[in-house]
Amino acid sequence: MSGEASAEKKPDFAELGKKIAEGFLHSHRMGHTSVVVAAAAILDQELERAIKTKMPALSGNLAKKIFEDFGALSSFSAKIDVAHALDITSEFIHVELGKVRKMRNMFSHSEKILSLDTEPVLALFYQLKRPPGASGSFPEQFMACIVVISEFLEQYLMRMGITEGLSDKWNVQKEVSAEAEPVPTNPSPS
Repeated sequence: MSGEASAEKKPDFAELGKKIAEGFLHSHRMGHTSVVVAAAAILDQELERAIKTKMPALSGNLAKKIFEDFGALSSFSAKIDVAHALDITSEFIHVELGKVRKMRNMFSHSEKILSLDTEPVLALFYQLKRPPGASGSFPEQFMACIVVISEFLEQYLMRMGITEGLSDKWNVQKEVSAEAEPVPTNPSPS
């Protein structure tokens, strides 16, 4: 038996290390995908709620026909444009939502695993307007941008008298200026 054990192939630690590193990188990039797709889904739901405030006679059945399956407002893109046409969003928020939608589509429809810190996503990531003081990792900076948009939409919902399901911060009537032109964090030229 001891002869059989010594005849077994010893692990190749270099190869094992490479596989662990690849697994970590894969997990890291999947984390970016999850952040972007989940954030876009949250904004999509907030847009739907905001648009529904402009449709006071909307019944449950009609809402399903409009917002679900292949309805006229079932896509994130349609909600972004209609919310702007109904004067729910500012030009700044409309443009930023368009960037988020493009990023979400890149992650959702790619055959490769993408991340915020690699091309082709990186170029679009740097086009997002960061709120003042936004820093940290790529997902943290991305989420800082999402928070600005989300707070803008939640403020709109508050003005419309909708408070259910809003962030706890609105219970204390915190003022946030989503109209300010945040300074983007771009790579500095070397």
